[in-house]
Amino acid sequence: MTRFFSKVCILTLIAGSIASSCSCSGKTPEEELAATVCKMYDNIMECYGDGRCSADEFNRLYLTADYIHLIDSVNTFDSINCADMIGFWEYDHWIMAQDWDNPTYTLDTVFISDSISNWYWAIITIHNLGKDTKVNLLMMPDNGEWKIGEMLNYDWAVPSETDNIGWYFRNTRNLLSAGLMEK
Repeated sequence: MTRFFSKVCILTLIAGSIASSCSCSGKTPEEELAATVCKMYDNIMECYGDGRCSADEFNRLYLTADYIHLIDSVNTFDSINCADMIGFWEYDHWIMAQDWDNPTYTLDTVFISDSISNWYWAIITIHNLGKDTKVNLLMMPDNGEWKIGEMLNYDWAVPSETDNIGWYFRNTRNLLSAGLMEK
């Protein structure tokens, strides 16, 4: 019996040790997510500030795999159907504008979207060329990291970027099929 009790005590100590080494730093999920969003946007704004930005690089680093797939679909569609035109991307979604000059941002808040999905919203304000643009970022776990799964800009008639992409696909295809737009 003593041997069994010793094994239980040792296993309990090992489990406790593992649990304490895996525990969070005492931050709430909102605080940890806020730090993640700030790390993302600190990098983004620094790169835009010194002119070495790459929206595609940021997409690959900070967006969910599904969001990247949607963006890749738009780029493929535009290369086939809108080669000599602007296409969907008439703005840069990282700064929500066409032009920039040393943009900055402010993290306004982070809150849970719903407890079932464990998704969160982060609201940031992008300061660029004298204009402030509020952007809601849907933060989702993707391959063990927090990534952006949607961007909402309430300055638009349809705030959802993914909804705008769907609208763009439908309308551009309709214009092409009706002969109102040339390839």
